[in-house]
Amino acid sequence: MPQDHAEPLLTRLASLAAFDPAPHIRTLEGALAQLLPLRKANAQKTSELERQVAVAERTYRGDVRGAKAGFEVRLRPRPPGSTLSLEEREGRPCMP
Repeated sequence: MPQDHAEPLLTRLASLAAFDPAPHIRTLEGALAQLLPLRKANAQKTSELERQVAVAERTYRGDVRGAKAGFEVRLRPRPPGSTLSLEEREGRPCMP
């Protein structure tokens, strides 16, 4: 009885010793051949998007500064008894 169990084990061990990695290596090489160009394209797209974000952030900061300057002009304290100018009544920024 013990030999009956040993035979399949010996057969499996023999088949493991004859393992051929070539098909697995070819599969890996094929996958790498597809992935490397994707990595390059991804890096280029990332750089392009980072440049676009930097431009958008600079534009936004400029817009915020402009809006803030407009509010600062409008929020200056007025001397007692002063009236609103035509620009101020129409909602346009006034210049000092």
